[in-house]
Amino acid sequence: DRIKFELCDYRQLSDALKYDRIISCEMLEAVGHEFMETFFLHCEAALAEDGIFVLQFISIPEERYDEYRRSSDFIKEYIFPGGC
Repeated sequence: DRIKFELCDYRQLSDALKYDRIISCEMLEAVGHEFMETFFLHCEAALAEDGIFVLQFISIPEERYDEYRRSSDFIKEYIFPGGC
């Protein structure tokens, strides 16, 4: 009764509720470059002042990011279309 687990779209989080912990797993790949700022703004708005945000994601070296964004591969085409 002390834990509330919500499986939802980050855009559906209530502005009225504040969470002590937010955990995001593999979300950035699905959010996409264009919506990253929106994603982080929603998470920040939902997090309590002294809350903790845990973010897990797959990354690539910064110098390869722009080239990867312009390219296509199986993951981008079939798993996360429109994602990073």
